[in-house]
Amino acid sequence: MDEKEQIRNSTSLLLCFLVSIILFLLGTLPFHYVNYNDENHIFLKESFTFKNTIVNQRDIRLLIERHNNASFFEQANIRQESLHKVLVENGIIISTKPSNENDF
Repeated sequence: MDEKEQIRNSTSLLLCFLVSIILFLLGTLPFHYVNYNDENHIFLKESFTFKNTIVNQRDIRLLIERHNNASFFEQANIRQESLHKVLVENGIIISTKPSNENDF
């Protein structure tokens, strides 16, 4: 193999690698991948970010705890987050109110 052929092969390998990375990013950025109760769900995101791309049951529990421990205005902001909206719309998290003072 001569030098030009080696350069051509390494360039094509690098190009394939870059194209694979771009395809991977384009394939994952627009979706939330949610694993809940041993079921996998895929939901469309509002924006192309890595934030909350892969969500598991622990992340959902932390979101609920953050919401429950927040003030009224912070709760309103959390309800506007893309992930929270998607989880509520698909019934993964639901809004409940205690039936009396002893229920939490």
